[in-house]
Amino acid sequence: MACAGPLRAPVTGAEGVSGLVTVEPIEGGEQLVTLSLEALPFPSHRAPALRTYVVWFAEETPRRVGELVYAPEAREGRMHAEHEGGRFRILITAERSAEVATPSEYVVVDQWVGEG
Repeated sequence: MACAGPLRAPVTGAEGVSGLVTVEPIEGGEQLVTLSLEALPFPSHRAPALRTYVVWFAEETPRRVGELVYAPEAREGRMHAEHEGGRFRILITAERSAEVATPSEYVVVDQWVGEG
């Protein structure tokens, strides 16, 4: 990323999900990505078998980053993860398990982040 400081961008998603993504340059040319989301419905709202949210980063093929830390009573989600740099797409999907290999059809956020 070509910026000297952190990039902050609003996040908007399905069903009123909103929040902020911050991308900060760190050592080694990587980026620290911080997600803070609000108004997240229960994963099971989309389908009864869904239990969690999974975050994916993609330039082309989605790569599972990990499970979103979800606070159901507050309907908030948070995550910190590293990314190799450049413009990328954030997908957040509702899933049966955090260990899934590919994103489900239950997308709550699909947004490009970064410069370029």
